Amino acid sequence: MGHHRHSTAMISRAPHSRQRHMRLSTVWVPLALLVIAQAVPGGSGSGTASFRGTLADLGECMVELEECRGHHQHQGNSPEQGRRLSDCGDDGADDATATTVRFLVPDDLCMGGDPDFGYTPETFSYKTNLYEYITKFNNNQTDYKVELAFTQPDRSQWTEEVKTDLGTAVSEGAGLYDAFFVQECDIPTVVEGVTEGQGLRDLSDDIRQVDWWTDVFRKIRSLVSYRGKPRAIPFDADFFSVFMLESLDEFQSGDVPETWENLTALVNKYNGTDLNGDGEPDFGICYPTSSARQKFKQQLLASYTQYNGEKSGWLFDPDDFSIKIQNVELLDKVVYMLKSFFTAPAPTASGVGNRVFKGGADANYLSRCAFFVGHTSKVMYYTTNHSMWPLDLLGSSEVLTDDGLVPCTNLLCPYARESAHDSSVLVNEAPAIYDQWNFGVSAMASEAVAKGALKLANFLQSDEVGWDLMYTSICLDPWRYTYISSDEGQANFFERKPEITGAFMDQKVKLSTEMGLDHDNAAFPLRISESTSYLAELDSHLEECIAGTMTTTQAAAAIRSSFDEITDQQDGVYGDKRWQHNMYRQSLGLAAITDTSAVTLSFFWILGVYVLSGALGALILSYCALRVYRFVESAHKLKQERQEQIANQISEARHSIEDFSSQFCLVKASDFRSFGCFKSHEELRNLGLLLFCDNIKEANLFLSLEDTYCVFFSHQWLGWSAPDPSNVQYALSIKALLDISKRETKKLEQIYVWYDYASIPQKAPMLQKLAIISLPSFASIVDSFVVIAPDATHANTGISCGQDTYLTRAWCRAEIMSHWSRRGTTNMFWATADGLELMAPDGPTKDFLKAVDVFGGELTCCRLGHPNGSRCDKEELMLPMLGLYQDILSKADTTTVKPIFDAIFDVVDDIYPRTFEYVDEHGVTSTKPLFGDLIQAVNEATPMAMQRRVARRRSTLHRMGSSLAEAPPSAELPSIGVPLKRLAASDLVHGSETKETDI
Repeated sequence: MGHHRHSTAMISRAPHSRQRHMRLSTVWVPLALLVIAQAVPGGSGSGTASFRGTLADLGECMVELEECRGHHQHQGNSPEQGRRLSDCGDDGADDATATTVRFLVPDDLCMGGDPDFGYTPETFSYKTNLYEYITKFNNNQTDYKVELAFTQPDRSQWTEEVKTDLGTAVSEGAGLYDAFFVQECDIPTVVEGVTEGQGLRDLSDDIRQVDWWTDVFRKIRSLVSYRGKPRAIPFDADFFSVFMLESLDEFQSGDVPETWENLTALVNKYNGTDLNGDGEPDFGICYPTSSARQKFKQQLLASYTQYNGEKSGWLFDPDDFSIKIQNVELLDKVVYMLKSFFTAPAPTASGVGNRVFKGGADANYLSRCAFFVGHTSKVMYYTTNHSMWPLDLLGSSEVLTDDGLVPCTNLLCPYARESAHDSSVLVNEAPAIYDQWNFGVSAMASEAVAKGALKLANFLQSDEVGWDLMYTSICLDPWRYTYISSDEGQANFFERKPEITGAFMDQKVKLSTEMGLDHDNAAFPLRISESTSYLAELDSHLEECIAGTMTTTQAAAAIRSSFDEITDQQDGVYGDKRWQHNMYRQSLGLAAITDTSAVTLSFFWILGVYVLSGALGALILSYCALRVYRFVESAHKLKQERQEQIANQISEARHSIEDFSSQFCLVKASDFRSFGCFKSHEELRNLGLLLFCDNIKEANLFLSLEDTYCVFFSHQWLGWSAPDPSNVQYALSIKALLDISKRETKKLEQIYVWYDYASIPQKAPMLQKLAIISLPSFASIVDSFVVIAPDATHANTGISCGQDTYLTRAWCRAEIMSHWSRRGTTNMFWATADGLELMAPDGPTKDFLKAVDVFGGELTCCRLGHPNGSRCDKEELMLPMLGLYQDILSKADTTTVKPIFDAIFDVVDDIYPRTFEYVDEHGVTSTKPLFGDLIQAVNEATPMAMQRRVARRRSTLHRMGSSLAEAPPSAELPSIGVPLKRLAASDLVHGSETKETDI
């Protein structure tokens, strides 16, 4: 992201409109003279001069503007407060007919002149790409003309620019511009409480007309939305990662740091040592800019203060707006680490940052750094010319509670992951997402102008332009899934930039997981009024602690005092004592807290009237009695309706497993062996090689034949458009069939195979959906259940896949659960190169139960944010899983099901959750019912003897105080043969699924 030059000009906050017009007059008058001087005779029927030129003329335009600005500087006006530049495009449209879109941008965004890095358009031409494409937009169509307006603010001044033009809850907007580059931290301020028709435009209707919105990372969609509505279109996403020198002994041995404490120890170890053999002392850690240093602190703090999900916040407590980071024990720990990182002679990249990013003249620079803090999205620049590897997300093994810093536990840190080095340690990660640039449209713009602005935004999202901006512009970073995983886009990019070699490809795949884009404990930037003031105060006090001029006790008090002062000041400005608190809550997707004082006053007033007015009170009492009666009657009716609904759901659940919703399709193993690869349903259907069973009765009859044996192959796809592009799974499937043939003494002609690509329609979406819904029933009736999950690489994402990633998929878990609940673990296998291995040789242990936690698994629909409000697959899976639960209860005294019954009741509340969190396409989370009270209803509907058994089981568990959530973590699951992480959202491998149907 571009870095801002500091301006000497100050902008007064009020009155906004008057200040705005006075300030702009200093540049509009000379600019008008400049435009007239460059005008084309007769260019506009309306008398408006048309400024001509191309991007090559941009420098000349700027020179002339500087001369105009210099003239007014002598007049005593501030030239830094703003400057105007009419469109420097070719005369692609007649200005008399084209609709003008006035676009305000910071002049150093993708534009050279960065003092931190020494960039200029001559030395780093990529920074002008954004304006090149806006010029191309102007030249390639005739309906709209984008007129660029530049201003040269620092970060706080840019906020004032935006607020002044769009308006806030306490000021009317000037309305001079139609479109803006706005940072997400400013979005709530220009939305909350603004006059109708002002502020940022609600883009809800607009984004429904584009096909790329659901491709935007879910967290980024949340960042540009406020109160559930998208307010801007993202163009930039900033994340910082820690890169490790590959020559270090710890990297070679795999003992890489997982926590900030681990990193601190290694930084201290290597600081001052000679890393590159040049005889000079080198550095434990390096960082590119001062802004990276500030954001590094925020990410460090967040891993200690935020551990209950993205809505819990890292700086303030959303419940009472108390300051989380004022704890002295926390500050002691953090400052110790920051001193290790920043007070040692570790250089910034000022003066050499250009070479770091471009990998040019100083190719050995990073060889002097054991670790490097840098943009994750710039991994290509760091790693192509330097042997640096981006580490996995760093976190903390301790978190801050009311009792101080305490170790993470399963209950305390639900999104933590197990340490790869010590399974008894949980690591809490809170990947921080930083300020970014977004494209916003003024609500004051006419529909025609807004349409033009959005057409420009869509043009900049096109494959050609989007890829070029993301990967050849140093200031814009990836924020869409396809920017990370699209084969076509990558091919186009590498064709344009051949100097970026395949080394980048090997590491780029880490972006999808390590940027924290879909991490359920991602730490959002502060999005409230004067957010930068809070962060500046925090950074200032931390720097004083690092320098030794302030103790952590003093810092805690100073942070509290300065934060309270800013909060009180902003609450006063907006006339609401909960202004900052509620804006903070709503920025996290939580509801605002309403003031109950008026309600309380009203209650006592009514009570007084009632006491003083006996007759009136009697009437009121009679009326209330009638209302109570009607309420009770209504409640009774609702209860009856709910009971009927529960009965219907239970009946529907039972039916869902008693028959299929789709045909049961099988392939003969001998035919399967001859295919050479996985063949599709349609191809095999046309060849007459599929066997169809129309219902479960037919299927059971067929499978009961003495010479028939059925195998269910369960796997995850290794490509988006093909299940097994490299045939690695197919080869293992053949091996598994031969093993089963030998084990069961069956010929391949007697064995039939179910596998999704052949057994589920691929080209008929409605039929495909019906088949997917029937997956639990299919998996539950077969003779053997075999998982095909060899170590392989996903063709599109490059992510390593295998048994561990297979176990994270909710649909895979549903298949495991379905077969196990009816057939037990006797014939459930992992297919391996050495033969079949039992998935659960010791039966349904607690570790095995983690693999059947269906609703704790990952789903594609959740990752995509349920476009257009679509149902979650968890809701689709609820009834089949409920039906299987009923089936378990009804057969709980049988030899096969008894151990299943006993195991299920250990974790029934975890496996069958009452509710789930639904995240929509705007990133807004709501709690929805899942099983609700259905499990209790099923228990009550079982025979009396079974109810007593259930009650005894629950009583025993209560006395033991055991639950799945309290079970100690385990790094290895010997009972199912593979390592398995805790079932936390942070463990789910994004991008490893293959298609939207999630089969």
